[in-house]
Amino acid sequence: MTVRSWSLRLAAVTLIPVGLGGCAVPEVLGGAGTEAAEPVAAEPSAGWIVVQEGARQEEPVPVKAAPTPTAVPTLAPPAPAESSSPEDAGEPMDPRCNGSLQPGKIAGLDVVAGATSATVRWFHASDKNVRTYRITSIPQRLVSGRQAPLKWQEVKPGDKCSPLSATITGLRPGTPYTFSVDVVRATSWQNGNLAATIARSAVVTTAT
Repeated sequence: MTVRSWSLRLAAVTLIPVGLGGCAVPEVLGGAGTEAAEPVAAEPSAGWIVVQEGARQEEPVPVKAAPTPTAVPTLAPPAPAESSSPEDAGEPMDPRCNGSLQPGKIAGLDVVAGATSATVRWFHASDKNVRTYRITSIPQRLVSGRQAPLKWQEVKPGDKCSPLSATITGLRPGTPYTFSVDVVRATSWQNGNLAATIARSAVVTTAT
């Protein structure tokens, strides 16, 4: 083969890329000086979700707080009650000295009976609204026809809490009686007084 024939063949190989329409052809001959193209990073489309790896956050360590102590108020001891009078100083107060009467409650009554009289004793609770006490005796023998009217005896109370007594006379010997004490007390809701039974005895028979 002549030198001219080799020259034509080399020219044909060199012109192959041009004949293929200008497309890039990989390096076949492995010639030096040709650099490979770097890959281009793909841009994410609108429908993609880009997830980026994050750093782990440290969890807070719980701290136990000590409760705040509540202040306890200190109360001063109550002042001792003053005695109503010098003669009462140092004497224990009777539990019946409650300052007022209990409406609707009827207490017992102490009675010492003779043949024609009887002495009754009760307690005054130093109620300032008490005007007077009325005491009567009620015969317990049945009597047909008209009943004899009751006889009342009045006793004025004192200012202090104290026991009171009254003596009923004109009784019949050997006769059963009950004795009753009513209190006449000023009312706070209207002008006037209100009478109510506060003490009554059991049946007591006079001596013969």
